Amino acid sequence: YRLKILLNSEIKFETIVSPLPEKSIFTGKFHLLPKVVNPTFIKNKTTERKHLAHNHETDLILLTSEDGKVLEFDIGNIVIEEDGKWYTPSYKDDFLKGCMRDYLIDSDKLVEKDFNKN
Repeated sequence: YRLKILLNSEIKFETIVSPLPEKSIFTGKFHLLPKVVNPTFIKNKTTERKHLAHNHETDLILLTSEDGKVLEFDIGNIVIEEDGKWYTPSYKDDFLKGCMRDYLIDSDKLVEKDFNKN
């Protein structure tokens, strides 16, 4: 399940619980992260998600920086398996870190390594 907790400006909480998709394979495409996005919305989980809008011709978008660095999916972090090891992009204030990502890095199950779409 997915748990979403919203906090409004009147300091009232709303919780939303929904099942995760049952799909095992998702389609995706590269999507350039717009330069004009306020960094607060990139580094923090908020309801402001305009920079993730897409036409849904694919299930997901994989955000990239202007120089081609692979950053994250529109729904979560990316993990890439290569030669039996698991990697995720290095964090340089350019995407939402994710608490599970941090946990896996701290547990030595995931290593930071940059990937380029080119």
